[in-house]
Amino acid sequence: MSAIEQLKLTDPDLAEHLRKSMAEVEARLLVAAAESPDPLVSQTAGYLLGAGGKRWRPLLVLLGAQFGDPERDSVLDAAAVVELVHAASLYHDDVMDEAPLRHGVPSAHTRWNNKIAILTGDHLVARAGTLSLGLDEQARRAQAEAFERLVMGQIREVAGPRPGQDPVAHHLEVEIGRAHV
Repeated sequence: MSAIEQLKLTDPDLAEHLRKSMAEVEARLLVAAAESPDPLVSQTAGYLLGAGGKRWRPLLVLLGAQFGDPERDSVLDAAAVVELVHAASLYHDDVMDEAPLRHGVPSAHTRWNNKIAILTGDHLVARAGTLSLGLDEQARRAQAEAFERLVMGQIREVAGPRPGQDPVAHHLEVEIGRAHV
């Protein structure tokens, strides 16, 4: 069941608008991932994006746009940017957690290697940055700040609790920081 179906929307016009917009976001994701003169980069960048996922983050962007101008082209770019950064974090997380699978397929680091997986994640962040250039300054700032919080949460998780810090408090600090992304 898709994320849109899980919402159980009662407005058929909104549901149709979201379905069409999500299809466009999906197309933008695949184009953003494939835009590289290097076939390996295109292959690795499109790998997890092509494996699917729930796509809740871009759907939330599209829903939020209903309070403004949902027809603005930049809304679709913003939704794609959010998902590109999320996908990049998955490439990195799988390396750090030594995860064998992601979305039912072998994780990128097991299919290629750790270096390729990390650099692919970096490439997706760079693609998100390029795509965000068409967004207004406030949206670019929010995206940059969210990415910074994501990275800081990962660093805090890897570093572990500070000397004398309660491990439960540390864990909550890491998770709450991620919740704001």
